[in-house]
Amino acid sequence: MLRAAGHEVFTPTLTGLGERAHLLTPTIDLLTHVQDILAVLSYEDVSDVTLVGHSYGGMVIAGVAEVAAARLAHLVYLDAIVPTTGQAVFDLAPPELRTALEDGARSGGEGWRIPPRSIQSFGVTAATDVAWAAPGWSRIPSRPWNSRSGLPLPLRRHSPARLSPAPRAAETGSLPLWHGRRARQGGATANWPQDMMR
Repeated sequence: MLRAAGHEVFTPTLTGLGERAHLLTPTIDLLTHVQDILAVLSYEDVSDVTLVGHSYGGMVIAGVAEVAAARLAHLVYLDAIVPTTGQAVFDLAPPELRTALEDGARSGGEGWRIPPRSIQSFGVTAATDVAWAAPGWSRIPSRPWNSRSGLPLPLRRHSPARLSPAPRAAETGSLPLWHGRRARQGGATANWPQDMMR
């Protein structure tokens, strides 16, 4: 739809995920994923970019904006985590989710690979949808979830003064995602424009 409307669209895959799952190692962290996106911006030599982060991707786009704000026109946190300085994903996740993911990594992921949650836990229940999504469901590294501003770039909310126009916090309202609520709450705290996408 975006391409049909004349936009140039990139959908990079983060190291260790999807078709790059063969690169999964214990050393992958948030900085690795920030560098993945910085490389796309640099090698494609793009500017005036609308950068969209979904879920954990909110952590990634925050880090990218710290380094490459001059290339960005908008940040969109779509059902995404909105970090502030020094926060990691596990700091923001509900305690029971953190415990379940860490236990899963210890018991079936050599301590560092988080097993995927069930597709159904994301509200996907139709058999055809489950069959479509299942092949892409894979383990994720735990280190990005514990990465915080020990990176050589601090993660903080971006104010309109740092990035204009202001970032947007968007929530689909269609999935039972804790970080969708976080996007809305974080955006409201920073006085960002809010969107409900249906």
